[in-house]
Amino acid sequence: MVGHDPEAAARRAAKRCQQIQELVALGQEWGGRLERRIRAHALVCFLALILHRVLRMRLKQEGRAESPVRLLEQLRRVHQQSAATPGGHVVHGVTKLAAEQKALFAAIGVPTPKPQELAEPASTAAL
Repeated sequence: MVGHDPEAAARRAAKRCQQIQELVALGQEWGGRLERRIRAHALVCFLALILHRVLRMRLKQEGRAESPVRLLEQLRRVHQQSAATPGGHVVHGVTKLAAEQKALFAAIGVPTPKPQELAEPASTAAL
């Protein structure tokens, strides 16, 4: 996407979450939604902020220059695949990780995904 700035988008989302939290604190409704939905949204925003800060802290501790947004852009490229053979055997796989992706997993202290550790799909009928 030309002109897409992930950092600016993250700042806008954080600002909107803060505005919603302020409305909840004042007891006002936001967009006609129920208060519990507002509180749920505020909780999700708060958890995302904590995750963002933890990722930033771990990257900084490892001396990495990437932002959490850049980290997520790289890790978003990792996918799980599952395929069923005609005999009914299900085979799992993970996208081959690039060196940069492996380094980012190590920097944030998360083990790289292995095919044998993947969860069994709910249904293999669609495979």
